[in-house]
Amino acid sequence: MQSPSPITLRLFVALMVLIGGVLGANYWFSVPLVQKNVFGIELNTNRQVLDIVYDFADRIYFDAEANVEATIQSHEQRLRSIVELTASHIKTMRDQNNFLQQRSVDMSAIFEQVRDFKLNNDDYIWIADYNGKFLAHPLDSLHQKTAAQQPGNEENVIFKIIEEVRKNGDGVFRYKWQRLTKPDVTDKYSYVKNFPEWGVVIGSGIYLEDIEKETEARKARALSEIAEVIKDIRIAQNGYLYLFNSDGQMLFHPNPNIHGKNFTEQLNPVTGIPIYVDLIAAADTGSELFYKWDRPDDQGNYVYEKYSLVRHFSAFDWYIASSVYLDDLKASSVQLRLRLLAIGFFALLVSIIAAFFFAESITSPIRRLSQTAFKISRGALNTKTDIRRNDELGVLAESIDQMVDKLRDNIYILNTRVEQRTQELSKSNQQLQITVERLQKTQLEMLQVEQRQRLILNALPAQIAYLDGDERFIFANKAYHEVFAHGYVRINC
Repeated sequence: MQSPSPITLRLFVALMVLIGGVLGANYWFSVPLVQKNVFGIELNTNRQVLDIVYDFADRIYFDAEANVEATIQSHEQRLRSIVELTASHIKTMRDQNNFLQQRSVDMSAIFEQVRDFKLNNDDYIWIADYNGKFLAHPLDSLHQKTAAQQPGNEENVIFKIIEEVRKNGDGVFRYKWQRLTKPDVTDKYSYVKNFPEWGVVIGSGIYLEDIEKETEARKARALSEIAEVIKDIRIAQNGYLYLFNSDGQMLFHPNPNIHGKNFTEQLNPVTGIPIYVDLIAAADTGSELFYKWDRPDDQGNYVYEKYSLVRHFSAFDWYIASSVYLDDLKASSVQLRLRLLAIGFFALLVSIIAAFFFAESITSPIRRLSQTAFKISRGALNTKTDIRRNDELGVLAESIDQMVDKLRDNIYILNTRVEQRTQELSKSNQQLQITVERLQKTQLEMLQVEQRQRLILNALPAQIAYLDGDERFIFANKAYHEVFAHGYVRINC
């Protein structure tokens, strides 16, 4: 495999520095912020879950209160119906016996029958005259007795009821009275109606403790409903919700070792105060209580940091609390940070590969252009870049190929012309050489002729000399030398 060129390495390193800087800056500035926001989201989710459960409890309470009101109204309506039915029965019995004019005698017998009417939960019907004497009452201690003589008649309440009923016709009253089966005096809720044609009032009631039992039963059902809802709620990984009251009684807890038990002696390892006191103090403050607790997988080791948010539901005296481990709250942000880190490394790896191929795609044509230019400089004018790209490098490569083609053509044309000129010069040189040879031959022949002429002239006895235009001697024969040479300048022949 061919090693990368220096320009490829430089471009690759520059890209890596740029990509690494961008990824590093993104991690440095983004990940801590994301961690903080995710932690805040988890904490806010904890609060939202608690608020939802609180609202659910409030709706249950509202429904329970509505049911209590409906129960009271239902009992009131039932009591009205009982009194009306009793009056209807008395009237029917009176009509049957035709005692319209003899009420004082015959009505007592009819009133006696009412004593045998049976209702639920020790409830009964009573009849009293305007003097407060019970004409019909299931208790022998009260039957045919005046209410003022009874210890349960608090402040002559029966007389007050009779007076009120005679004035208004009927009414609903709350007072204390004993039960049929118990001597204890307790609150009672009664409906009483005046029947002036008989000179009596007829009443029937229900003991409030029976209504309270129904209310407690509804409260227990409400607790059961809330427990059913929150038992499967998980905040973060191991967080949960629990309920307790102001007495430190754990009404619901997912841990069976704590559920239903009193935890007033359980201390907060951080403050040394009973933890239920700290929880109550933190209720509805909007701030979480920090403390240390054990984990399900490490019970008894109270070293794990926890947050608990508490809201007080005063209607039932419930404290609804969330409890979540700090490590669990951070787990999502830590996991997200690790994922972002993994994504960053993966992105860096992909970027390295992409940057290398990008650098190679940019520098490879440049390297090929460099190699092509080197070959061209060595005379390889048939070399092509073989680069086909739709960018500036492609334009440059095409231009170089065209330039080399033109250069090759120009060199070819120049060589052709030089060759032609050389041939012409060679031909001229040959002709010149022939001419020179001819001249040399002619010169030789003339020299030979001259030599022959000298020989002939030297052989003549006459003195012969040749002069040029400047009257300088060109030739003088031997006879001339012999005659004139000794008295004149030397004559060169």
